[in-house]
Amino acid sequence: MFPTIVLVAFFATITNAKGACYVPNGIDRHSLSNIGDNEYDPCEKDGVSMCCNTHNKDRCQRSGLCWEPSSNVLWRGSCTDQTWESPGCLKLCISPNETGIDQLPMNEMDQAVTGCNDGEGDEQTYCCGYYEQARSCCEAGLGMRIVNGQVVAKTSGTTTSATTTSRSTTSATSAPTQTPSASTSAADDGNVSSNAGIIGGAVGGSVAAVMILGLTWFIWLRRRKAAKSSGVSNMTNMVELNSGERKELYSQRMPPGYSRQPSELPTTAPLIELGGGNSPPGAAR
Repeated sequence: MFPTIVLVAFFATITNAKGACYVPNGIDRHSLSNIGDNEYDPCEKDGVSMCCNTHNKDRCQRSGLCWEPSSNVLWRGSCTDQTWESPGCLKLCISPNETGIDQLPMNEMDQAVTGCNDGEGDEQTYCCGYYEQARSCCEAGLGMRIVNGQVVAKTSGTTTSATTTSRSTTSATSAPTQTPSASTSAADDGNVSSNAGIIGGAVGGSVAAVMILGLTWFIWLRRRKAAKSSGVSNMTNMVELNSGERKELYSQRMPPGYSRQPSELPTTAPLIELGGGNSPPGAAR
């Protein structure tokens, strides 16, 4: 009965934890034609959040971007809010009027993002596209900043909220002067809020916890029953042991030729025979 309950809880948890993730145009990311073996899970367990590719072991960043360690590429992923109106959706590279990955409008797909080498933390800016594609954007200083998960633009040294969050990403033959290095991504990785698929990790942890708890309870119950049955045996052995000790205590071997002699308890006064005088010393017994 108990193993059945554990299995039911396991599959129920897996089913409920699979949250939908949507690209900016409102389409479920898992329904797109290029899904393949990829899986996308929310970065946060509660509330609205961005989704990252757990198949590629992407890591969710505090900025809301996803970092793919194998290729050292940053991605603007999907979001759990289908309307993309929630502040939890990172509105970067979402323009329907610009082409991105797979020559599709940016709002129809995840988009690669390049971090320009123009600052650190909240001061760093980001442009749409891979390294080469983001060259002109970074050189022109048109990158967007990400502050507290919100996209903002730098205008004449001041920061303003960005209403249009994408920038042109024309290709170039020479390397950009402002592109991310491995250390840039590694630094951003230091700000990782959770591994990609935090829900998948949380689910795995919760399922493991349930199974461990159940196993612990089962082992405890078995040991408790065993303890009850072994307790009687232990008491019997103890009684036998104590009896044996007593027998040994009162059955000591005597030296050869020794026999127990009867004796009388001493009296407080010597016995006196009737009609006689004092008995000689040692005469009374």
